Amino acid sequence: MFQATPIGLAVLKDSPFANLEDLINFAKKNPGAVICGGSGTWSGHHIAHLQLSKMAGVNLTYIPSKGAAKSVAAFLGGHVKALWGNSNDLVQHADKIRVLAFGTKAPFANMPDVPTFESKGYPLYASIDRGAGAPPGTPDDRIKILEKAFLEISSNPDVIKQMRRDGFVPLAMGAEASKTYIMEKVKEWAPVVKEFKK
Repeated sequence: MFQATPIGLAVLKDSPFANLEDLINFAKKNPGAVICGGSGTWSGHHIAHLQLSKMAGVNLTYIPSKGAAKSVAAFLGGHVKALWGNSNDLVQHADKIRVLAFGTKAPFANMPDVPTFESKGYPLYASIDRGAGAPPGTPDDRIKILEKAFLEISSNPDVIKQMRRDGFVPLAMGAEASKTYIMEKVKEWAPVVKEFKK
């Protein structure tokens, strides 16, 4: 893996929700009334939505879009009350929105004043991670060549600087570390999918 895109929950600047507590409190009194947009069904955005709903004991409505661009457009157009968005999109539209929380363990560097879900009592860690893969059965020597090339790119200071400026979090994880990370996410997400996918 070479890049993470933290997921945040955002509202428009003129929203009555000044913080995450406001949104949660409103949702408790008005089940289903908080309509959140996001990219895809059973995606990172959808899973984060379900996790927060369960952790906070609220009924939030999720509206999926076919891709981040469409979900952002619907959000900026006022068609949903909140957005589960990728950090790069939230950075790009920072002047129009208020990010309530990020699914990171530490504050997101581009928006250090935005709290994490964890700091608000919700152990929710969500991001859209990107990497490179190879078909099953690819010889180990080929995997090593690809791994070396991608690690060199993802460790390049200029690449790191560009990624950070654009709102991404650089990663430099080799093949085995990536496999371990993926299995940890599968273990975390599987119970959520099993519970809600009925």
